[in-house]
Amino acid sequence: MLYLPKPSQYVWIVPITSILGRLPLVPAGQTGTIPHSMHARQQACFEYGECDKADEPGTGSLVFHINSWAMVFPSDHPVLRQ
Repeated sequence: MLYLPKPSQYVWIVPITSILGRLPLVPAGQTGTIPHSMHARQQACFEYGECDKADEPGTGSLVFHINSWAMVFPSDHPVLRQ
């Protein structure tokens, strides 16, 4: 899982050789944000993130699953013409 830091944004520097391409990301859960139920574990699980406010779903940091299944198939395969 990946999440977007909130309220402050952070930038991590990585070597260009570590970048494989775009990741196929899918929003996690019903709202696509860190649920309020994770509030007690926020520091341990989402150090730079923010959980949803109580009774306000969708107000926290965005959370995504990496769709590893989609990474198996190339997106630049040749088009078959008949």
